[in-house]
Amino acid sequence: MNDELAAIAGKYEEVVGRLQEGYGKAREEAWGEAARYRVAAARLKKAEQRLRELQDSMIGRKKRDRTGRTNPGRRTKSR
Repeated sequence: MNDELAAIAGKYEEVVGRLQEGYGKAREEAWGEAARYRVAAARLKKAEQRLRELQDSMIGRKKRDRTGRTNPGRRTKSR
């Protein structure tokens, strides 16, 4: 079902029709579910974007560490 929803993103009429046909839902219930899917998809997209930003910042930090610069968050042992 998720693949189908992704394939028809933004086409609520089609989503509602598929929910009605595939799951025997009433039209109002199907509209509510389509709205919940839209909200969930938006949240997932935002979370995925944030994850990419965090990964990029971690990659950048690792590259700086390899160049000999110290990572400000790292503690060094005193001898």
